[in-house]
Amino acid sequence: MEDPNEFVDRVIIDLCSKTFLLLGSESDEKLITCDNTDEFLGVLKVCKEYLPTDQIEYADLSLSNQ
Repeated sequence: MEDPNEFVDRVIIDLCSKTFLLLGSESDEKLITCDNTDEFLGVLKVCKEYLPTDQIEYADLSLSNQ
């Protein structure tokens, strides 16, 4: 998302991997990976403050039997 005229169309939040997939208005994608829980919660707070709820999605939880 390098185009200054592009905006975030929606975000997919993956709680398990602490990542945010930003989907742009021009079909660009950017993956944000958080290193720790505090960083993840900070980005989550920004998403919830600035994006309408219909633009926020959550990825399915990945469960394993290991």
